[in-house]
Amino acid sequence: MKHLKIAILALLLIASYSNADAQNTENPWTLFGGTNFIHIDGGESGAILPYLTKLSLTRSIGQGFSVELAAAANKVERPWSTTDGTYAGVDLNFQYDLNEIIGDTDWFDPYVMAGVGENWIGIENGLGLNLGLGINSWISDSFGISISSAYKKVNTEEDFKMWQHSIGVSWRFGKSGSDSDGDGISDSEDECPDVFGTKEFNGCSDSDQDRDGVNDCCDDCPETPGLEEFNGCPDTDGDGVPDNM
Repeated sequence: MKHLKIAILALLLIASYSNADAQNTENPWTLFGGTNFIHIDGGESGAILPYLTKLSLTRSIGQGFSVELAAAANKVERPWSTTDGTYAGVDLNFQYDLNEIIGDTDWFDPYVMAGVGENWIGIENGLGLNLGLGINSWISDSFGISISSAYKKVNTEEDFKMWQHSIGVSWRFGKSGSDSDGDGISDSEDECPDVFGTKEFNGCSDSDQDRDGVNDCCDDCPETPGLEEFNGCPDTDGDGVPDNM
């Protein structure tokens, strides 16, 4: 129970910090609900129970990193005992979005994770170390199918290693910050927070007033035709220095 209190306190502290920090996602919270399958090394395969056996809440903290608080329950066969046992676990994991490396794919969102957790099998409990990976496949901006697999090393009176596999539905929510121009892009990500724009141009308009091929969002001289190499500003005398310098 002491470890559980520490995990919850850590999540609250991180969430408080991230609320003060600029977010890089429009919906920083993700709620997951699904089922899980557990296999303890040395034992038979565990059970997949036909109802909700895992819940998690994840918070983006920026730069591709997130923190997750997860709780799960199941039935397992204990290799060191002749009877099956009930399993319960609470984990605090840090996740890293691999799209930061491979590029944003919108619907395909793989990640790696590592963390710690408190695990109970029957009346025995112990702290475990977690390593794993997962995939969120987004059906819409808010809803997706999620799967994950984690390897856990648990320290109890009978130290053991186990795999935990999960599948379920995820929901993203909680827009971070205001959206002054109502273009669906939060001010923290909008390079033009007072002008209605598009996601493609980071919240800026796709217009090109001076028709020089440089959109106004990136044009330092939006009303005067110029050159792309000078951010849309002209070089009238051809000396290699834009007129606005």
